[in-house]
Amino acid sequence: MSYNIQTNLEGCIKSLAISNGIMDSSLELLSNSTDDFPRLCKILKQNKVFTTVPELDIKIATKNLNKNLMPQINSLIIKIEAELVKLEKNKQKLLDKCELQQTRLENFNKIHNNLSNKENFILNNDEMNSSEEDIIGTEEELQKLKFLKGKKERLKYSLSRLNLQENKKRLSIIPSNI
Repeated sequence: MSYNIQTNLEGCIKSLAISNGIMDSSLELLSNSTDDFPRLCKILKQNKVFTTVPELDIKIATKNLNKNLMPQINSLIIKIEAELVKLEKNKQKLLDKCELQQTRLENFNKIHNNLSNKENFILNNDEMNSSEEDIIGTEEELQKLKFLKGKKERLKYSLSRLNLQENKKRLSIIPSNI
């Protein structure tokens, strides 16, 4: 019997050693499998990895956006259009004002040229008159001639002043706020 027990015990020990080896390999396999366990926990905690939204929900959300945003967008468009109209009117006013100023400048230049032409004409006449002084010989006639020349200069000055006033009036009649 002792031989039988010893054989049985040896069989048990072998079975236990085999079981122990299987357990070691299972633990090693389990350890290798669970090394990445924290990452797996994080991945598995994700509730919605890929979710689909029903088409009806998308249509409802689109309608709500249109309902809420379209009035705001339309009011902004109206404001922008009004500003564009104002800017266009302002641009037209500035162009008209520029054109008016250009016309005034041209008129001023014409008037200035006319006045300078008149002055040149008057100066040329004065030179011709001065050559006549040599012909006139008496002292009385010379004094009378000087008096008339002074009167002529005063009249020229008055005439040019009146012309300038007339031109200013004519230019001021043209409205400046076109």
